[in-house]
Parts: sequence; C-alpha cells; structure tokens
Amino acid sequence: MLKECSSEKEYIFVLDNIRWEDKSELIALFGDEWYQKTVEVLKDKKFLVLYGLDFQNKTVPVAIGGFCSVKNANPSIANVWLLTTQYINKNKILLSKVLKQQFAENDKKYQIMYNCIYKYNHNAKFWLKKFGFNFDNPLPENMSLPKEHEFFYKVNNINN
Repeated sequence: MLKECSSEKEYIFVLDNIRWEDKSELIALFGDEWYQKTVEVLKDKKFLVLYGLDFQNKTVPVAIGGFCSVKNANPSIANVWLLTTQYINKNKILLSKVLKQQFAENDKKYQIMYNCIYKYNHNAKFWLKKFGFNFDNPLPENMSLPKEHEFFYKVNNINN
C-alpha cells in the first residue's frame, strides 16, 4: 500500500529501521548528526510512504520518498528521493511495482528528474538504472555534489 503522508511517526520508523546503505548516505551528507538533520528536513513535509511487511509479517512503513518539484522551472523538473528500511528486501517485488507505477506517472509530469546518490549505495543505483536514470555525470553548471556522491538524471520527452 502506498499513501501520501506527513506524519512524524512514519519517517521516525523508517529512520529507526533504516537500511545501512541509506544510513551511510545520510552520514556522508550530514555527518554524525544525520538522524536529527534528516528529521529537520522531513519535518512538516509531505511524502509517499510504502507499507509492507516486517520480519514478523506486521504491516509497517518500508520506504518513504517523493518527487519534489523545482518551482518555476521550465522545463518541469523534480528532485527524486527514497529512503528504505531493513525490511525492503522482504518487499522487493512490491517496491519494484510501486516504483514502476510512480515513475510512469511522473515521467508524464516532469521532463527532468534528478538527484545525487552515495557512490556505495549499489542497490539503489541498480534500480535507478532499471528505471532509465543515467549516471554519465553531466553535472549541471553551478552545481556541486557532496563528497563521494554521483549525479543521476532522467530526461523524458513530454509536451508541456
């Protein structure tokens, strides 16, 4: 089940059960205060929550993410992001279906989708490539990346 949410309960659960690759990425971005800084970023934001099963087969949030529109951008641009829990491996098929559906919907809405990823987050890089994202590093002018991160993007042919 996927739903839009802004509840602290969901993102706190994800951060308390975060997959080690995502935790490593947040530490690389924010340092030792990664948890509190991530809470501050997510506070009062709307995001998508994917619910799946934990190791005891209870329904729990297994991922949060979203498409953040770049305001007044022409062409239409979105920053994409996703944080996953340790339970995501148990919910791989569900995640794949939801990502496929979400990217199909948002491919029609945004001409460009982008973000950066920690270079050691191999699982996320794999599925990003699967859904058509590129890693050939055409870093936009005036954009800098955090240390040990890679830029990724996808260009869609849509009519605005």
